[in-house]
Amino acid sequence: VIAEMMMKNSSELKINLNSKDESGMTAFHVACMKGHSQIAGIIMKKSSELKVDLNIKGKWGKTAFHLVCCNGHSEIAEMILKKSSDMKIDLNHKNNYGYTAFHGACFKGHLMIAEMIMEKSSELKINLNIKEKYGYTAFHLACDNGHSEIAEMIMKNSSKQKINLKCTNNDGRTAFHLACCNGHSEIAGMMMKNSSDLKIELNSKCNNGWTAFHLACWKGHIRIVDMMIEQSESLKLDLKAEDSQGRTGYQLARCYKKTDVVNLIQTKMPCLAEIRESPITTVSTHWHFLSCIN
Repeated sequence: VIAEMMMKNSSELKINLNSKDESGMTAFHVACMKGHSQIAGIIMKKSSELKVDLNIKGKWGKTAFHLVCCNGHSEIAEMILKKSSDMKIDLNHKNNYGYTAFHGACFKGHLMIAEMIMEKSSELKINLNIKEKYGYTAFHLACDNGHSEIAEMIMKNSSKQKINLKCTNNDGRTAFHLACCNGHSEIAGMMMKNSSDLKIELNSKCNNGWTAFHLACWKGHIRIVDMMIEQSESLKLDLKAEDSQGRTGYQLARCYKKTDVVNLIQTKMPCLAEIRESPITTVSTHWHFLSCIN
């Protein structure tokens, strides 16, 4: 009631409805971030009359739609999607680090919002394959963070929505690399199971020559390593692949003292343990800055 009254009298009271607080947020930003759907709705309804900028950027270059999707406020997200064309709201806007609202929903695991954006993507011309600063798509982020329901939804709709599941980030890593690197066995299993139908390349190498098997061995994710050994023949997994320094996944497991993985390989696939030893070298990895999405 108070917010509506202030908006109604904003001209006489000389209230700037686009003014930002010390953190760079407008009233519309705050309403969306906090999930105050009634206030957000009033602001949207009056935006044209009162010249409220619904695309204004706050801290880190985030719009109100970014904040809604990152914080999981599905009611407001639906409202913005429905009114976006009439109100000229940019649904593909990137923040300072290249994240779109779809990135945010997938990164944070907000399934309902991610699903709404996907369903409306064709009609509203939302690009689901946009890469952020470090080359991550929304699918990368879902797999990287273990959001299996979102990853499954994207895979099921990838053909219809023309989502590229083989995209690589700046390190040359696919979503499959990321799922295996972080031990998300459910997602890795889904991708392996559907790799033929979805044309997912399970043996692809990232910039330093590592396959997903290398990453799983390096991190000691025994469940994923076991799955790959069990299905290596049927899926034609190259578990003997060498990286740019001539190291196999097994050798990485030995170098980084992943005893459980070493013992598993020696027991279930001893032929991998017979490969010549490679000198231990330091692993260089790139961890990208994720605070831009919070």
